[in-house]
Amino acid sequence: MKASLFRRGGWPKAAALVVAILASGCAAKTVLVQLPPRIDLRAYDAIGVVDFAPDSADRLGKTATQQFMSAIYASQPGVRFLELGPVERLLGEAHRERIDPDTVKLFGARYKVDSVFSGSYEVSESLPQVSVEKDLSSMRATARVRMSLTIRQWDTRTGATIWTNTRHGEWPVTKMRVQAGPSVGVRVNDSREGYGEFMEQLVRAVTSDFAVQYERRPVAKLD
Repeated sequence: MKASLFRRGGWPKAAALVVAILASGCAAKTVLVQLPPRIDLRAYDAIGVVDFAPDSADRLGKTATQQFMSAIYASQPGVRFLELGPVERLLGEAHRERIDPDTVKLFGARYKVDSVFSGSYEVSESLPQVSVEKDLSSMRATARVRMSLTIRQWDTRTGATIWTNTRHGEWPVTKMRVQAGPSVGVRVNDSREGYGEFMEQLVRAVTSDFAVQYERRPVAKLD
């Protein structure tokens, strides 16, 4: 008696089984390879970091600065950072109006750092988008926030920019729903406290050049 796999209607299953067996035997074997960061910062004796916040009252900017350093430390242990402080104070002490090549060279001489990182960010909230059900039974409103982060690395000997990167993203921050009925119900979800999490996502994206990478490669066949 023939096996049930080959009874009426069983041929598609048999064909699929044969294809799976052949694929498993012919598929190329791969291995996950760890690649070094594209940019290695451990060669520097000391690296200065200017707060991404313009002043000490900017909590989100200070959070971004700490997240940036943590991301670098996670991939490149041993990097030596020197936190220089808020940009407004640094510019005032150096009698400069902005960070430019000459300012960076002054920072290098004053703080004995080989390189300097500076950064800035922007946050903007969109107008709420409102949608109403066809039967007018409920209304929804959603506001979104758009954030961008730019980080730049300077050489303190020449004042030249040696690396820069910018990333931006958009997230929902406020959701409101109004439900009609005998008693009107209103529900509001506000996630502005999650700005730090949004910033962390931007930091990870911006600093990808300094992170360890992984790549799947085929295994060479031996004769």
